Amino acid sequence: MVLEVDDLVVRFESADGRPITAVDHVSLRIGRRETLGLVGETGCGKSTLARAALKLIPFDEGQVKLLGRDLGDLGGEELRSVRRHCPMIFQDPRGSLDPRMTVGRIIDEPLKVHRLGDAAQRAAQVREMMDLVGLPEELHGRRPVQLSGGQQQRVGIARALITRPSLVICDEPVSALDVSIRAQILNLLADLRDTLDVSFLFIAHDLAVVRHLSDRVAVMYLGRIVEEGPVERIFSEPRHPYTQGLVAAILRADNQARERLQLVDRLAAGDLPSLLNPPAGCRYNSRCPYAVDDPCRLIPPDTELVGDAGGDAAGHRVACHLHGQITPPSSEVTLSESWEKG
Repeated sequence: MVLEVDDLVVRFESADGRPITAVDHVSLRIGRRETLGLVGETGCGKSTLARAALKLIPFDEGQVKLLGRDLGDLGGEELRSVRRHCPMIFQDPRGSLDPRMTVGRIIDEPLKVHRLGDAAQRAAQVREMMDLVGLPEELHGRRPVQLSGGQQQRVGIARALITRPSLVICDEPVSALDVSIRAQILNLLADLRDTLDVSFLFIAHDLAVVRHLSDRVAVMYLGRIVEEGPVERIFSEPRHPYTQGLVAAILRADNQARERLQLVDRLAAGDLPSLLNPPAGCRYNSRCPYAVDDPCRLIPPDTELVGDAGGDAAGHRVACHLHGQITPPSSEVTLSESWEKG
């Protein structure tokens, strides 16, 4: 395994001193050359989980292993050397690039930080990486302000991949881009995964974005993973009501969307509860039309395996008391060709 996260808990303190559990006993696995899509609403804890997995912020309980190394035991230079193998691509390409540096210097910086190669070797690697991500040679001496949003994100991708990492954390890397550019970046990431033999943790709030790139999907709600499984299984047979709402929302422009829109309205009713005062029992019960007082509003659900041991359903897990009584949406989800072909 490239990344192993076990029972991770991250707590903060609010301005008035009240405790906030942003990540609540989350476990994840990412294998070699695998992409795990992590999906959920803004504020559910996705980015906090990613940063804690790199020990960029401290975690309070649990264990994180990157390439078999326990990050809880590492600090200083040891931790820096391990992070070389797991960089991040950030949401806002403009804000994540130093405006004073040229494209060449930005991409070269990780090589210098980790002391990889001499100046000539680094220069050759930078130009090779620019070619891999589709950046023309003439952009080498330009600064971020002189680039388009798509070009800026390609620079961010090149910077992340220049050290030939084993895992890249993509923190909503296409949400700030135009729709036409998103497909190009997703296709680029898919090509780079195969070319460079790298794994991805791909964070998004939109299931449609992760389908094209992910092998498996984990759905996060209010600090917890509520469903996880193979990507096609999540789309064809979502078992948690929250996942069903996310899947149904993709079809807003579909000719047969009226029934799905009604499902979205039922499954997304109300506002996202506050982490300062999360609902008792299942955290989704305040918005779930299927919830009953006992057990939904009293007992937190365990995560259960709902797929077979093998085949396409392998590893499909859900945390819902009523998952066996809820009929998944029957029609197949079809995304527009733009996501498949760019």
